[in-house]
Amino acid sequence: MSGKAITKASEIIKERSASGVYKNQYCVLAQEDLDGRLTAAVITPSTSDGIRQLTFCSGIGSNWAKRAERDNRAAVCFSSEEYSITLRGKLEILTDATSKQSNWYSGLENHFSGADDPNYCVLRFTTEKYKLFVDWEETEGHIFCQSCGMPIIEDGQFGTEKDGGKSGDYCVYCYKNGDFTQDVSMDKMIEISLHHMKEMFRESPDFNEQSALDNMKAFFPRLKRWKVQV
Repeated sequence: MSGKAITKASEIIKERSASGVYKNQYCVLAQEDLDGRLTAAVITPSTSDGIRQLTFCSGIGSNWAKRAERDNRAAVCFSSEEYSITLRGKLEILTDATSKQSNWYSGLENHFSGADDPNYCVLRFTTEKYKLFVDWEETEGHIFCQSCGMPIIEDGQFGTEKDGGKSGDYCVYCYKNGDFTQDVSMDKMIEISLHHMKEMFRESPDFNEQSALDNMKAFFPRLKRWKVQV
């Protein structure tokens, strides 16, 4: 497991977004089609936040949006002779004015009247798992710690296995030397994580504790450590 590979992959994705430096600014977006079959098509990423999140611009009535509304599971792939970046995660449809304006880029005027066009929308892809082949190094894992939900993207954030290797599933705070650092229930881990989140966002007027708690209760049962308990 390598944070360097994740950093390099993040740079590649940014370069190939609509604001990047490369002429061929596209990737492959795969979804389940309306008939239940897998389908994939080329699309231009609008923006990216490392490998954690990407956005795409589309029409509210497009097949991409229709598929995302029916089944939000998706995969994104960037590839060349030098690298392969495969991300698996979920899509959500954004129609708020801020998202539409911030993701607008030159060329969209060929399809929409402007950022306020009611037929224009943004598809936000959030990565859950990744598989990377970058600089002749192959690595795979989860974006979020499968115990506490913390994003894991830097070398020092990965937990460790008994042999000293980095864990692809858990963060350093939850998992060391092949064992969990705390013997707790899922509810207790939610309580611990909520406490840390409250400390992190204590100066933010937008932080809503109840909303954060509700999101954790929906998200944590999907994490690897807790799937066996629910």
